[in-house]
Amino acid sequence: MTNASNHSKKMKALFGGVDPAKLAGKKPAVPGSSVEAGRVTSGTVKSMSSAFSTIEKENEELRQKLQATAFVERLSPNLIDPSPYRDRFEDDEGARHELDELKESIAVEGQKIAVLVRPHPSEAGRYQLAYGHRRVKVLRELYVAAENPEIFQVNAYVRALSDSELIKEQSLENAVRENLSWIELAMWARQLKSTRLTNRSMAPILGIPESGVSRLIKISEQIPDDVARAIGRAKESGRRRWAALAQELTDPASIQRVRALVSSDEFKKADGDKRISLSIDAAAGKSAVPAKIDQSKVFKAGLDGDVFAKVKETRNATTVTIPNKETDFAKWLTEKIPDLRSEYLAARDKES
Repeated sequence: MTNASNHSKKMKALFGGVDPAKLAGKKPAVPGSSVEAGRVTSGTVKSMSSAFSTIEKENEELRQKLQATAFVERLSPNLIDPSPYRDRFEDDEGARHELDELKESIAVEGQKIAVLVRPHPSEAGRYQLAYGHRRVKVLRELYVAAENPEIFQVNAYVRALSDSELIKEQSLENAVRENLSWIELAMWARQLKSTRLTNRSMAPILGIPESGVSRLIKISEQIPDDVARAIGRAKESGRRRWAALAQELTDPASIQRVRALVSSDEFKKADGDKRISLSIDAAAGKSAVPAKIDQSKVFKAGLDGDVFAKVKETRNATTVTIPNKETDFAKWLTEKIPDLRSEYLAARDKES
């Protein structure tokens, strides 16, 4: 059935079953020019037809909006997984401070703005976030610690989203939130590229020119993800500083030097912007990583001072040497190394 015939039937129903075309052609019951009366009646019907067409269009648009609108549901935060596309360095120390402020606000005032989730594409009964990661993170912490966890369930819109739709929703939230730091934007661009989006498609999502997308990806692909996230958001550092680091990360040795730096106290105590400087020096082979002075330790036992082990530290390694006469001890120590490392890690985590 054609749209024209459907429209005709709707108009006919509006006029009590009378065809408006016939109504327009009827002669007036009062004296006067039949031609003029016909013109007036026909014009009126056309005007009403146009008005009702507008109403139908508005109703159709409203129906589509209602279908697309998701109602707010209350979900356990334990059922909500992060977006598969990470756009923020949420483990950054500065980010943790901001999370604590948000946590305090939600604990007192509750969650004011609902998050957006989609049904998990592969795990029934679970959900994936499109936006609202910080809210869900702090609500999960409050949920676990609360005597009455129900009050910290997540207010969420649940909507079926494709991967591309999820990315667009996630990017829209970034546009209204505090701007991403340069490296966060660069790593986000790299993830978008992994979804096979073109630079032209990414440009409006990222809010930058297409040429800017190319620069973001070129630099971010030279910096390992773990290195970038260890440095953090570095909010005061832009493209030039990150490009300088990328230029120094030219081989596995330079990357390894930076990874060694990450575990140093100097690096841990520095803010993100200082960490970039330290990383550039380390990658270039400068003195950012404290050099160890070659030294040896000798362990003796008994009154005679028999040596049972020597430990030698160099710039590149630590070597333990056990004399042949201590074969049983060497065998025992070798078997114990995994347990000793586990004990060390447990003690380190307890102190931190």
